[in-house]
Amino acid sequence: LIGDLSQLKTKRTKEELNSGVVSVLMMNSQNPEIEIKELNELFGTSFQINRSSSDEFRLLESGIEVLPYSFVPKAGQKLIFDNSIAVENLGNLKVGMSLFSQTFPKYLSGDTIAYERIWDEILSEISPNELENWKYDAPVFSNQVNKVYYNGINSESKAIIFDGDSIFFQQDIINPNTKFANFSSQESGWKTIADSLEIYVYGENELKPIHSQLAISNFFKSQNMIQEEAGGETEITGISDWFWLSIFLLLFGLLWLEPRLNY
Repeated sequence: LIGDLSQLKTKRTKEELNSGVVSVLMMNSQNPEIEIKELNELFGTSFQINRSSSDEFRLLESGIEVLPYSFVPKAGQKLIFDNSIAVENLGNLKVGMSLFSQTFPKYLSGDTIAYERIWDEILSEISPNELENWKYDAPVFSNQVNKVYYNGINSESKAIIFDGDSIFFQQDIINPNTKFANFSSQESGWKTIADSLEIYVYGENELKPIHSQLAISNFFKSQNMIQEEAGGETEITGISDWFWLSIFLLLFGLLWLEPRLNY
C-alpha cells in the first residue's frame, strides 16, 4: 500500500492489512515531525528524524527535492536516498516513510529512466522477497490511461481484473518476464488489481498542479507520436509549429495562473 498518512489510517487499509498486505509506504508528508509520531503509533515502528537544513527543501544528488529532515539510523531499518527514506522490517510487515517532496517532475521533464530507477530502488526495499512484483507510475488520476507492469514467473496469465473489468497484458520486448497493461478508472479512491495490488486513484480536482502538468505532458507526447507516424509528410501537410507553440504558451499560462486563482 502506498499513500499519505490520512489514507493509511482508513478502515480500508486496516482491512487490507488483515487480508495479507505485507508492505506499506507513507508518502506526501506535510508535517513530518507530527506525522512520524502518528505513523509509529499506527504500526509500532520506531522512525526518528532530525532537521538537517534550515531551507524549505534539501536537494539530493539525483535532483529530487526532499523535506529538510534526515532519518536517524537505527537497527532493523534500511535508509536510502541520503537518509530521506526509511524502511523498517517488522517481520510480517515492511513499513516505509518517505521525505520526498515530489518525484513526478522527473517524469514530466522527460527523464523517465531516472524516474523509474528511483521507484525501482524504493519498491525493491519496501516489497517482500517474492517471485513476482507489480509496478505502476504514480500518481494515478481518474479518466486518464495509466500503465501497470507485472514482473514474475507467471507467464501464462493473459489478463487481470481491474475495477470489475478485464485488462489484457502486452509483452515487454526486452524482458520476457515482464508484461504491462493499460488501465483507466472513472472514479477516484482505492482500486484493486488482480487481488494483490492496491492503487489509489486521485480525482481530477486533486493535486491540481501535477494533474495540469501531466495533461500538458501527455498532450505533447501524443503530438510527437503523430508527427513520427506522419514521417516526411509532416512538413507538407502537418500543422505549423507556430500553432503548437501557441498552444503550449496558452497551457503554460493556465498552469501558472491556476494556483493563483485558488487563493
